[in-house]
Amino acid sequence: MKNRNVTIWNLLYIMLVPLVMVIPAITADFAELKAKGDRYWESRDNQLYLLKAIDWYTRAFEMRSDDENLLIRLSTAYWWKGNGIPEKEKRKEAYAVGAKYAENICRSNPNSIGGNFWYATNRASYCREVGFIKSAFLLPELNSRMKIVMEQDKLYDHGGPQRLLARVVYHTPIFFRGISVGTLEDAEKMLHEAIGIAPTFTTSYLFLSDIYREMGRIDLAKQALEKVLSISETARPEFTAENRMDKKKARELINKYYKK
Repeated sequence: MKNRNVTIWNLLYIMLVPLVMVIPAITADFAELKAKGDRYWESRDNQLYLLKAIDWYTRAFEMRSDDENLLIRLSTAYWWKGNGIPEKEKRKEAYAVGAKYAENICRSNPNSIGGNFWYATNRASYCREVGFIKSAFLLPELNSRMKIVMEQDKLYDHGGPQRLLARVVYHTPIFFRGISVGTLEDAEKMLHEAIGIAPTFTTSYLFLSDIYREMGRIDLAKQALEKVLSISETARPEFTAENRMDKKKARELINKYYKK
């Protein structure tokens, strides 16, 4: 009987020890894959580097599909990818994938701040591509997702909820704005709130310029673009890529609307 017990313990040891050894290895491999993606992520405004980051993050996802931070990063990455694609159908595909990663988070954590924010961000971008008529039914969902975010953290993504809601107003046809999403004045107020949260986050000024131009306030629109150019690219080191992209867009808009 004693020998039999020893044999059982030996078998358990043989079965369990490899598993115990594998867990740290998986953790290390996951961290290494994510770190490789992070190195390319710093230059995400370059489409080639962005795609390399997505590749490494996807490999990490295959090892741990439940890591919320990684899912948020993948959702964000596909939103960036969509923004950099010239073909409309491929942009739609990218935004749809980005929304799917974020929705994976919300299934297990319905109140996830990052999950709801990036789901709504990707869906709003998808709506912009398909047009208001085909996507109007999604507006209540976008608003409810932003409500979840703002009830927990109005400062998320340096005024991200305010920028997103203002952008939805901007892309909504004029006849439907006051009814469904708010007015240009509401959008202006939300963007000023975002600027108050993060005065050196250039995207808020870029969006504010669009709102002022839509209002016919041309001088203020130009001032907002000039503000983008006046902020250092490294004012917020983690958002250097955003600042580079925004400065490029601001120069294009100044040349388009203000250079005679």
